[in-house]
Amino acid sequence: MTVLMRSRTFCLVRRVPLRYRPVERRERIWISLHTDSPSDAGRKASLAWETMIQAWEARLNKGRKTGT
Repeated sequence: MTVLMRSRTFCLVRRVPLRYRPVERRERIWISLHTDSPSDAGRKASLAWETMIQAWEARLNKGRKTGT
């Protein structure tokens, strides 16, 4: 996982896995971790990524149920 400082706030930067491309057009995502602390950023990065995965899974499952 790549955590970078952008301005004065850490961000998580990751490539979108191919599995989720049908529901996420971006190739790379930047997620603000809303902290300037490196230790907090490390903890928040894992949670932020897991949240994105869950959201993409929900969108994939919704598309399968409706036939889209």
